[in-house]
Amino acid sequence: MFHIVTGDYSGELAINSEGNLFIAQGEAGFMSLVLEGFAEPQVYGLTPTQGYIYDLSESADLLLACEGTEGFELYDVVDPAAPQLVSSYQPAGGAWCAYLENSTAYVGTGLEGIETFDLTIPEAPVSMGTVDGVGWVKSISSAGYGYITACSGVDGIYILSTYQTPPEIYDYYDSPGIAKNASTLGEAIVLADDMDLSLFGLYLGVPGRDATKPVTYLVREPFPNPFNPSTVLSYQLQAASKVNLSVYDIQGRLVAMLTDGVRGAGIHEVTFDASNLASGIYLYCLTAGLFKASGRMVLIK
Repeated sequence: MFHIVTGDYSGELAINSEGNLFIAQGEAGFMSLVLEGFAEPQVYGLTPTQGYIYDLSESADLLLACEGTEGFELYDVVDPAAPQLVSSYQPAGGAWCAYLENSTAYVGTGLEGIETFDLTIPEAPVSMGTVDGVGWVKSISSAGYGYITACSGVDGIYILSTYQTPPEIYDYYDSPGIAKNASTLGEAIVLADDMDLSLFGLYLGVPGRDATKPVTYLVREPFPNPFNPSTVLSYQLQAASKVNLSVYDIQGRLVAMLTDGVRGAGIHEVTFDASNLASGIYLYCLTAGLFKASGRMVLIK
């Protein structure tokens, strides 16, 4: 057993198969160490960064440091004693968490969603698109079988298929509390939230299963809500279904029919424009086959 005083530790770290450990040091940067069993590790020193480190991820001797509104920085850590800054990038919503796998990075960009980057040329990261509708992602990790998990606080946990670029939402679990971090155990997800530990079954990599199709029906909270004058409603279909999405006023009168017809499996979004309506509470009702869901929206002018 050993103890090292690390200073301003933000709670995030990354480790690779060689035993190289990188520990976030808040505004100071990150510390590099080498672990050798339970012996006292060799401390290489501190590498300063341009912003406060919120998350670290390492793969194939490349370290990605998420620095919030400052974006992210990429470091070559072939020599952990002397990390070299390779490049930096500023996503629209910042960089708050990330999962790096070989030459692909999945970066949580606040309310912008999860942005995918091709790092084949680390000196010039290339954005490959964004997955939205997943809330503010707190952490991203591997779920195996070509999937990743995204913990989105009060929005629960999303499973995304990386067989497409950018990834697509494959499944969703509503956590009891605020989903903060997750890991996989065989074909299960161990989820840590602010209340307890939860165990969810995974059904990934099943022979004959179409990995591009979600396994649940889901309606997300309209965003924004309250709104003025428009808001976006999104829903997920397990299979192609006859869909009706309508909006009613508080007296139960129909004010808008947003969708009425067959829609394919996957994620769908529709905008509700209330420019010609008065302020107040409006109810949305979705029917997709046997699935039904409803909720309310508040228009404030």
